[in-house]
Amino acid sequence: MDNKTKIPSKAPPELLTDRFGRRLNYLRVSVTDRCNQRCAYCAPYSEKFKNREDILSFDEITRLVSLMVSMGVEKVRLTGGEPLVRKDVTDLVSMLKDAGVKDLSMTTNAVLLERFASTLTLNGLNRINVSLDSLNPEKFKLISGGGDIVPVLRGIEAALGVQHHHLLAVAQHFDGGPLGLIVPAGHGGEGLGDQRVRANLHP
Repeated sequence: MDNKTKIPSKAPPELLTDRFGRRLNYLRVSVTDRCNQRCAYCAPYSEKFKNREDILSFDEITRLVSLMVSMGVEKVRLTGGEPLVRKDVTDLVSMLKDAGVKDLSMTTNAVLLERFASTLTLNGLNRINVSLDSLNPEKFKLISGGGDIVPVLRGIEAALGVQHHHLLAVAQHFDGGPLGLIVPAGHGGEGLGDQRVRANLHP
């Protein structure tokens, strides 16, 4: 065979697009249907959860995401339920970063965030979004089905204390709009400093 003869390589997968031809580069992955809060608008007490064998394993999620990455997906958000209630979810974060995800984020209610903030960041999580319904303790308790706001605030503070390159956004639903965007040093977030937003976290 002529040394100059090129053996055709396998054609790369086509990039994902919608019906208008716009490129799709964002994927949302629900890792569990379980949650540690019982918010009235989301999870009534009568809700039945899926059997564990019906939930994708970490290997299956990683295989799926790897395929999506090969088709142009760059941003992946992990959601639930509450993603932090899934055992060893920090390992999944590491697996997905190794699979080539450029921007990996997670939406959480922050109840368990104090425990996991450091490991999530070390394993490659780029951004955290906290869903926070109210800063009023009694209103929070009512909305969340008896939840305590204190662990949530501690979780946010823990995420703020991780000296790494992630962003933390807090969405406040029932107290008049978004609470703010928390931007650690090094992200060019002039005007959105930690101290101003941190002060507003406390009822």
